[in-house]
Amino acid sequence: MTDSLKQVFSPRDPALFPITVGEVRVAPGAQVAPDTVLMTLRTSDGKTLAMRSPVPGRVVLIAAGPGDVLASPRPLVSIAETLPADDAPSAAPAGDSPAEAEAAVPPAKPLAEDAPSATGPQAPPSVSTSTNAGRIAMIAAAALVVAVAVFAVLPGAEEPPRIAAPPTLSASPASPPASSAVPQPAETPPRAADAPPVQTGPLSRDVMLARSLDGRATGRAATGRIPGQGLLAVQRHGSFVQCPAILVSDRHAITTRLCLDVRSTSDVTEGDSTITFRSARPYAEGSIDSRSYFHFWQTGVTAVHVWHGEVEGGSPVSLALVELAEAAPKALGRSGHWSMTSASAPPLLDLRSYSATQPLPGNAETVACRYWLHERATPEVSRNGMPLTVDPNCPDARPLVDGPFMARHADGTSYFAGFYSREGRYKTESIVALALSRGDEAVIASARNGTLLPGSVRLFPAQAQPPRPSHQVLVSNPCDTPTRFVAISAGKKRNTETRVIYEVDANTASSLVLNLKPDDDTLFLSETTMRPAQGLVRHDFEGEVYYGLDFDITSPLQMLLVTECRAG
Repeated sequence: MTDSLKQVFSPRDPALFPITVGEVRVAPGAQVAPDTVLMTLRTSDGKTLAMRSPVPGRVVLIAAGPGDVLASPRPLVSIAETLPADDAPSAAPAGDSPAEAEAAVPPAKPLAEDAPSATGPQAPPSVSTSTNAGRIAMIAAAALVVAVAVFAVLPGAEEPPRIAAPPTLSASPASPPASSAVPQPAETPPRAADAPPVQTGPLSRDVMLARSLDGRATGRAATGRIPGQGLLAVQRHGSFVQCPAILVSDRHAITTRLCLDVRSTSDVTEGDSTITFRSARPYAEGSIDSRSYFHFWQTGVTAVHVWHGEVEGGSPVSLALVELAEAAPKALGRSGHWSMTSASAPPLLDLRSYSATQPLPGNAETVACRYWLHERATPEVSRNGMPLTVDPNCPDARPLVDGPFMARHADGTSYFAGFYSREGRYKTESIVALALSRGDEAVIASARNGTLLPGSVRLFPAQAQPPRPSHQVLVSNPCDTPTRFVAISAGKKRNTETRVIYEVDANTASSLVLNLKPDDDTLFLSETTMRPAQGLVRHDFEGEVYYGLDFDITSPLQMLLVTECRAG
């Protein structure tokens, strides 16, 4: 017999949400049989559902606790399913305990690929500001295989009827099975012995809180953007989400696999899906003292790869790898990475955020926080990508929702080390981070050398490269008051200029409709309240004076202008 890890999701029906977690009937390490009640859930209409295990096995991690409120479907329990040896996925060599396996493989050497400075504008993203709050369920166990849970309505405090066989894995969301309730004796609540284990190792809470910070401070600090940092804009099944993403090669980026929630066990083409990678970098041509101008680059995604099982070395993969329709400009950079272990973990994690329409200050800042091993982590989990709890008292961490995190290597440089997400409910929520597993490292390395790991399931979006205009100017006003932007176009062959003023409401982003003539070759862009600053040029138009930048529009221009919010 051997194990294959399964994720058990909450119900899929949107009409049942918000859902509140009631009782949690099992604890990590508990052995469960098919139909064992894992937890109870109360739906928005007051009904109580029992979520039963669809498979036999051992509970590895529970991702929600009593009182947590779920706004949308998410994985709640990870179970190491017990399989006959003939059905088992590939695993680590026999005889290697988790501790032995970790000791046998030294920490990977960080990979870094710094890009040279860029010339010329790049393409922009759309202006939607949707976020993906709380979507990354940091299950952080082994192979993230989706299992369909068995749900039935609980009549009062009584249990639902047992179901003879668990449902089979499906490529599409499953509806809760209909059943008639038959009263049964209540199950015995978990004993104290089944409570989460008390961590006592080098990454335990007490040990980590007592560690020296090596001269560093917790909280916010300006550190510059992560090379290759961007986001995925995902339009699927009538919904839109954005996920943090990192470029790891010219044609590949990574994100958390649960961003896309690909459940199919075979390649699939989705006719209603469009996925775009987007990234911004400051406009740095010459010496310009302005935080308002940014180049944007975007491209379509031709395929998304996920690995449901374990890869080489018997390790799971928590990442999704996306193939880009075009090679990314070197100016965006490529991120170095490394896989932390309990023996190499630094005292602080550097949490990063990303905004497509307000790149500064968030994209150039880090929030350094203490952390410790998640209370429900097991040795097997630690070997396959450590789940980490971020100190809830960390200064400046409250606004963070999700994103990548960096960790300082022994060479003194910080590298990308995984993704984090805010989980739980208001006032009791926490930030959970998942360090890269060895399987994740193998996926990144395969993208860098151009030979992808076998065994992936591929999602093909219907439209790989969304059409875009030859010139596109996006404007973003994150401030609490309206503002105005101005665009003045001109051509060398004529002596006239055309001015268009755009009013943009508070906390709004939009795309400017440019009034360009066929012979226009320059475009001046500014916010009407912009003040003189180094690198900005003065432009006079019919008695009005503006300070901004001139752009050559004989080639495609894609630019973002962001309002600088000023007190008073």
